[in-house]
Amino acid sequence: MKIIKVEKIIKPILSSDGAGVKLKRSIGVEPNKTTFMIQNIIKKITKIQPKLSTTGGTSDARFIKNICPCLEFGLVGKTMHKVDETVSLSDLRKLTKIYSLILDNYFS
Repeated sequence: MKIIKVEKIIKPILSSDGAGVKLKRSIGVEPNKTTFMIQNIIKKITKIQPKLSTTGGTSDARFIKNICPCLEFGLVGKTMHKVDETVSLSDLRKLTKIYSLILDNYFS
């Protein structure tokens, strides 16, 4: 998949008319203490610093993002949403531990 920056398309069009453009990139909702708590737990278990991003593919959060804050996190893999979907037991154990720690921290 080829990624084209919006600026490459918009700036030439606007500048030909003498107009300017200022683009601001941002995530949909500002992170809060719960977001950072979840990031820290994920990093603790996986040793990977999670990125706040909307580039993970089609999200079910698109249906609720306008009525409440949401954060999606889960397993990924080449067989996701396919017949005979598979996941490694190691990843499943890590995910279980992450979800458990999120609940413990959130309700404590």
